[in-house]
Amino acid sequence: MEDFDDHSHRLTSVCITDDGTMYTLEDDSVPQSLQSGDKQVLTLESLKDGIYRVISSAAPLQRSAPAAAQYSSRSAASMAASYLPPDERSLLVMRVVYDNGEPSCTRECIERGLWEMQSLSGGAVQGSMTDLFSNNSYGYTTFPRELTRVIDVPMGRPLPSSASGCPYSTEKLEVDRIALETSGLDPSTFHHKEYFIPWYFGTCNWIGFANVGCRHPLLTDRSRSGNCWSFLRTSWPSIRTHELGHNLGLMHASLGTDEYGDETSVMSNHAYWSGFSAADREHLGWLPDEHIYDYSPLWDMPVDVRLHALHLPPQHQQYAAARIRCSTCDIYGVGYSFVFVSFITPSSYFADLPARFHNKVFVRLQKAHAQGRPYTGRGTVRMAHLSQGESYTLQSGHTIKVCHIQGGTAAVAISSQTSSVSREELCTKGVYPPLPPMPPPTPGPPQGDICTNVCKANRERYASE
Repeated sequence: MEDFDDHSHRLTSVCITDDGTMYTLEDDSVPQSLQSGDKQVLTLESLKDGIYRVISSAAPLQRSAPAAAQYSSRSAASMAASYLPPDERSLLVMRVVYDNGEPSCTRECIERGLWEMQSLSGGAVQGSMTDLFSNNSYGYTTFPRELTRVIDVPMGRPLPSSASGCPYSTEKLEVDRIALETSGLDPSTFHHKEYFIPWYFGTCNWIGFANVGCRHPLLTDRSRSGNCWSFLRTSWPSIRTHELGHNLGLMHASLGTDEYGDETSVMSNHAYWSGFSAADREHLGWLPDEHIYDYSPLWDMPVDVRLHALHLPPQHQQYAAARIRCSTCDIYGVGYSFVFVSFITPSSYFADLPARFHNKVFVRLQKAHAQGRPYTGRGTVRMAHLSQGESYTLQSGHTIKVCHIQGGTAAVAISSQTSSVSREELCTKGVYPPLPPMPPPTPGPPQGDICTNVCKANRERYASE
């Protein structure tokens, strides 16, 4: 069972039989208990255009991933401090080489995209795929060099022809088999697999293609491997980052009806460097809950929130984002959607954004996830980007107004539909919510021989012990 994004404006579920045959499923008919990597006996009914409806399912279910109940609503960043080790991910990159064609990107080209800091489209940002994940997750999710391998996989036959359609699923199985035989590396032992294929590959017309939500950072089982994959017909590092974002559980960054229209997010399809939005960072657990201000509908007065720039690590006594629960903003009719308010400056991976997005407060809708699939997001919609003095009113009646922008901080007022304060007075009659807690005091140095030994070892540098 897989969820994948095929860059054709839809989230689709597919099942792949043991012999590699793929069936595209009507998403609404898929049992909500199923998730990527599971094995289950399904009875299918053929619809039109190669789509199938699930009629029934039969036990036993073979679970290759933790059940949804094991998903934690706590942020990964706060969990990491006390419960989980760092989110270090292994990656196997395979150049699929055919007798009559191979990927244009060499192994050296692939490694440069992983590790070498480089600009895109003539921009000022010097970045890499692995650095972007480390930077945007505030050091939590990383792809260590020692856990990454890049290999060539010789297929020993010609490229798939147009008569083969777009045979990514059957080729994936064959590539994995040959990779094990020729390199001794078992693809199923890696957390993520990238398949670089030639540009002319059957009838495939996408640039990048990946399954969705196969290894969310908040899943408590860190041993799961082999379920995450992406196919690439380009070496563009931002596209590779986008596809790995799907693996983690993200969908596209939209603007209006344009599913890829929010060019300020790496989950769109623009060619310059950009970062993950506050909504995406929260969904992946990179933003600690205590650094997100949850607007309470019980407030009758507007609330003034101080937001620090999103590229900065979560800071004590400051908020990185505000979150507003908005049932009337829900697009899918499942659960509740949230609106995130954050502040972006032209810094770090946001430095190449067009000037109209510099030093703006962003209002984004985080679409409600599907029931039973909390690690698979539905994507985001950029609703507004605001300058100082500008405001935006949600469908729910909440109003967001930017009161002041100075340096790396923005002061934002949020009011509810029931507030008696006018929009013009929002910045003068607001109340301040409690600030995030200060960290516990740093303990002093251990007593006894530890400190003494350090001092003695450095006598030549210190006047006394």
